[in-house]
Amino acid sequence: MYGTQETSASKSALLELGLELKRYHNDIVLTGGRAPYFITRGHFDHCGSIDIDLALRTKVMQKYDTIKKSVLGLGYEQENEFRFSRDVKSPVDGKDYGIHLDFLCDKEGAKYIGLKDVQADLQAFTFEGLNLAFEFNFGQEVETVLPGNGAVKTSIKVADLVGSLALKGQALDGRAKPKDSYDVFALTHYGGSPEMAAEYFNKAVSGRKLAPGMEKLLAHSLSVVREKFMNANQMGPFQVEIFTENRYGRNIVADQVNRFLENVQA
Repeated sequence: MYGTQETSASKSALLELGLELKRYHNDIVLTGGRAPYFITRGHFDHCGSIDIDLALRTKVMQKYDTIKKSVLGLGYEQENEFRFSRDVKSPVDGKDYGIHLDFLCDKEGAKYIGLKDVQADLQAFTFEGLNLAFEFNFGQEVETVLPGNGAVKTSIKVADLVGSLALKGQALDGRAKPKDSYDVFALTHYGGSPEMAAEYFNKAVSGRKLAPGMEKLLAHSLSVVREKFMNANQMGPFQVEIFTENRYGRNIVADQVNRFLENVQA
């Protein structure tokens, strides 16, 4: 589990980025491990995240150089085309913690920055289906202390339960990070129970017409989650148990996630 000192530093960095990139408000959505923190507030004690993942709409990639300059102006160092890092002071203990910022885009968006063929080391940042985050998101007010400054707040877009679960399913299909399994488990607490989470999911999906490619990706993500959490002996429950240092036993995890899946109409 992550400590509040470092996750608070990450939240401060997120607030700063939200303010700096406010002109792109409708073209940037928070995804990754920080999204479930906002989605499940009031229903699950989510640990938050250290890294910040921001999905960029395809059309805004034409302005990516300007976005990069804004980020570098905040003191970030560029590690590759999509990853940036800097030390951020935590409002909890006043110490500096290393924060990573990753920009994500679909493969079409990568062409706007001259990446006709995405190198293997950059494939984690460019993938199909990312636009689901722009179909399924909500506005979230973020309020905390700016790095080395006073308290302030701003509004950002956050991938909702459907968008986050779709992207987490893709992540589970390509890697085996315990935090991803933990985030899936956390998402099923939306609304206070797996049944309430499934009800929101069903209404959100049935309420709009998705492109065939998005429908296929969403179905695939759900199938991956089903496979990884099929029972208490599968990878998902084990990873949650390990990540939470036995706070949530694998039997409890498997039961929670499967109650959600049994009620999902997809």
